[in-house]
Amino acid sequence: MSSTSTIAIIGGGWAGLSAATRLADSGAKVMLFERARGLGGRMGSFYDPRFDEWLDNGNHLFIGAYRSARDLLHIWGADEGLRFEPHLHLPWMSGDGKIYDFRLKAGRIGSALAVLGFKGLTVRDRWRAARGFGALQRAALNLPALEPTVADYLARFGLKTDGCNGLFEALTLAVMNAAPSIAGLYPLARAVKTGLLSGAADGGLGFPLKPFKQLYIDAAAAYLAAHNVDIHLNNPVESLKIDNHNRLVGIVSQGAAYTVDAVISTLQPVDLLTWLPARVRTDPFFNRLNKLKYSPIIAVHLVFDRPVIKERFGFFAGGHRLHWIFGRGEPEAGGWSKISTIFSYAFELYGRSMSDIVAGALDELRRRLPQERSFRVLHSRAVVNRRATVILEPGSDSLRLPVETPVKGLFLAGDWTATGLPATVESAARSGTIAAEAARSLVMRDERCQA
Repeated sequence: MSSTSTIAIIGGGWAGLSAATRLADSGAKVMLFERARGLGGRMGSFYDPRFDEWLDNGNHLFIGAYRSARDLLHIWGADEGLRFEPHLHLPWMSGDGKIYDFRLKAGRIGSALAVLGFKGLTVRDRWRAARGFGALQRAALNLPALEPTVADYLARFGLKTDGCNGLFEALTLAVMNAAPSIAGLYPLARAVKTGLLSGAADGGLGFPLKPFKQLYIDAAAAYLAAHNVDIHLNNPVESLKIDNHNRLVGIVSQGAAYTVDAVISTLQPVDLLTWLPARVRTDPFFNRLNKLKYSPIIAVHLVFDRPVIKERFGFFAGGHRLHWIFGRGEPEAGGWSKISTIFSYAFELYGRSMSDIVAGALDELRRRLPQERSFRVLHSRAVVNRRATVILEPGSDSLRLPVETPVKGLFLAGDWTATGLPATVESAARSGTIAAEAARSLVMRDERCQA
């Protein structure tokens, strides 16, 4: 590609950073526009002076099957900040106050042994759970018009999603950020087949050892700057310039017009619809995005006067105000006093005041960890992401858009696009790679035609 070819990327989250990285060595002139003051998108960080640390918008786990995301971390030189633990002791905190040790093992055989050996299940439930995982592994994914919910599918095998001590509820919340009665089967089944129940290397769990700012954002920014990517922070793209032949020819940002050869938009569907020109967003191709729904995630960051958890990660089965608990950074003597709690599919708390959200999280912690009731909270902060992910209900594959659009030169990327995967960091990273290749191919074809 010639140095005069310009590709603009809208959005500096995982999809945008992936696209920019893949284009960096292609010879194109790359411009990345981000409306926020920093990169990272929904996987960003902010500094809180009371905590005296960078806090993430929400905690994330990586699995070994996140090949695109892990490859990017390697390219940026940031993969050492991710620790993979193929054999993980996961505290499983039941509603009755009991804490069980769920020993997760990577791979198909390891996952089956973990379920069969989980003392939080009755003998009957262990075999039911193993049967349910086998059903997910064998699920047929070629009947989109007949896609059931996760709950309906498991019911065919005599499984209730709130049974088995919340095992399938935890799996669905972790992968889909939706309740099993809402989430469509196919994205979850694909994730299970390609990740948790595949090879041992694919099934391992990875924990970020640093806040996202220090794990990957700074490293990605340095890499892109070294490869001449022009990054515009706090600089939203206001509109597109599309000619009479439905060809994108430029963008406008803060009143300045830029001539570009292609644009990769990583905006969420609701933002994309408001950003596109009226005659474009009413096209049936884009209009179907109006049917997508969104799920909130709420994080509560806490600092206690002493360690309150001994393991890095835990799950609250049947949680009403919390689902997940993470230790931040490296442990101290006795565990973690800095913790972050996550409420997935958080409609129950969404809309409440920050003080109510924090109080609810603390009530749940004290109910599940009665020995910690005397511990004093030094700092607390709630973070609400009201559109954390799209909800992939049955039939959602027909609503997820491909990379190429009816507007020549306009390409799409993001975890919600038609990657076939749930709306995860891996889906975002993969979509950025696909969009970059499509935009690069278009520009190269145009250059050959002009030559």
